[in-house]
Amino acid sequence: MKWYLSKIIFRILTPDKSGPGQFEEKIRLIRAQTKQDALQKASAFGENEESEFTNAAGRKIGWEFIAVSELRLLPQFTDGIELNSHLEEMPAMEEFISLQRDKHRKLFLSVSGDKQPEK
Repeated sequence: MKWYLSKIIFRILTPDKSGPGQFEEKIRLIRAQTKQDALQKASAFGENEESEFTNAAGRKIGWEFIAVSELRLLPQFTDGIELNSHLEEMPAMEEFISLQRDKHRKLFLSVSGDKQPEK
């Protein structure tokens, strides 16, 4: 069996059609014999996760499976293996860096108590 990294895309459906579209990307590990098997499993996960519910305001919200947009065979697992990378251009670079470092500090504090992370 091999491990694959899949990206499954969903559209969030709301009654308000005038706002910007909302999409969710889910990254999942898939274990399968072949890439075709992995694609079928990832698609099945997407189809099974389609759902609809009524929120607290009484509005129907839905998750619509759109596609499996990526599927990569992963090499043998080792400590520190890179599973995914995402490149994004940000007009407000310093704010983005500050936000990411703040998230890092909060995550570090939540698992280690009161120690500060190394930069």
